[in-house]
Amino acid sequence: MKNLSFKTLFFSFCMVLSAQAFAIEPANPNANSNVRLILNYFSSLKTKTDHRLVSGQFIGYSDGVNNYGVVTSIFNNTGKFVGIVGSDYAHWSPSHHIRYDYTNPELIKAWKAGSLVTLQVMMTNPANPDGGGLWDTGVDLNQLLVPGTATYSRWISEMDIIAAGLSQLQDSGVVVLFRPFHEMNGAWFWWGGKTTTLFVKVWKQMFDYFTTTKKLNNLLWVYGPMSGSSATSYYPGDTCVDITGFDAYTSTVSTSGIGGYSEMVQLGKPFGFTEFGPENASNPSGNFDYRLFINGLKTNFPAACFFLCWNDKWGMASNQYVKEALSDVYVANRDNLNWASPTGLIQIEKYSSGEDIKVYPNPLPVGSGLQLKLNGFAKGDELKLRVFDLAGKTILQKIFSGTTDGIQELKDIRSLHKGSYILNLESKRKSVNVRFEVY
Repeated sequence: MKNLSFKTLFFSFCMVLSAQAFAIEPANPNANSNVRLILNYFSSLKTKTDHRLVSGQFIGYSDGVNNYGVVTSIFNNTGKFVGIVGSDYAHWSPSHHIRYDYTNPELIKAWKAGSLVTLQVMMTNPANPDGGGLWDTGVDLNQLLVPGTATYSRWISEMDIIAAGLSQLQDSGVVVLFRPFHEMNGAWFWWGGKTTTLFVKVWKQMFDYFTTTKKLNNLLWVYGPMSGSSATSYYPGDTCVDITGFDAYTSTVSTSGIGGYSEMVQLGKPFGFTEFGPENASNPSGNFDYRLFINGLKTNFPAACFFLCWNDKWGMASNQYVKEALSDVYVANRDNLNWASPTGLIQIEKYSSGEDIKVYPNPLPVGSGLQLKLNGFAKGDELKLRVFDLAGKTILQKIFSGTTDGIQELKDIRSLHKGSYILNLESKRKSVNVRFEVY
């Protein structure tokens, strides 16, 4: 009776946890547990009274320079590390192409230091046989959808390169706020200003290719147009978007200077400023008062839960009163991020029963098998094993028999990504649980 009550309590707890702390499901049903935690963290920020706006800084492209130095420079000036670090796979010299070998180490460094990571890609035009072509006009997006064409082949090859970079980040445990086709409602990039129906088809093509074919389960899909009346016109749908935002380059941080806010919020996704730059998009002075930006978001864009400042003269390393802006209690910097243990999650620890089952090593290196030492399970007992992530999602389940020495090796666990997990082991007589970490 005692064991039945414990089992009921544990699974009731998981159900409450899933219903309350994890109300939002990611667009990719196979998204890993950290993706789910981060998505729900962003969703929860609107209910907070402090640290509800995550700071962010773009650090540059994949050009082989120490881009993370931008983050360090901001810290040296303010004593604060930004909460989000952003970059791009574009490589500009001697020609525009896509590579990730310079960018990924910077993003992995940021993630391991405790920041979140976002990525866009200034993609080359697949209709251009010479490569490059970021600002090409007159591109027929339909050719990206027609197998057998040269454009389609180049497009698949380009997506393969991007996917390889994202896969490397996945292998390193990094969750990516991935923002493809940014500013698609403008006509300056080759993918922009097209018919909405055709654009949505191309977005969904990439989503399906990365999610189903490439099995990239570390992505939060971010819809990021330019601000304005057409900001929601290209929205591809709830089934392939996790987060929304828009780019804005202006010093007038109000709904009169930045249009499309109410329409974006009505989409119902966590919302933020996917790019911000003061004054204009071409030649800022570099003396903007960043307190005006934070105060403008507080007053006029209260649903915003994050921002990413552009670099160079737009960025926080180059302008004024940045220390005061990042010190505002409204802002969440790296040290304020608590996405890995939002309210209620850590309470699952008190329901663990370490006496009946030991797991080792704990923490467990990614790619390793897990050893189970069982106490009180007789030889021949049918044992049902389940592994849950902290979002309450079942990651693994299997049935096996008890052994005389009480030792079992769980090789299936090698596919787990970094994060926290609950292992539940159940026989006819009892149900026990233990928490373990993968790093």
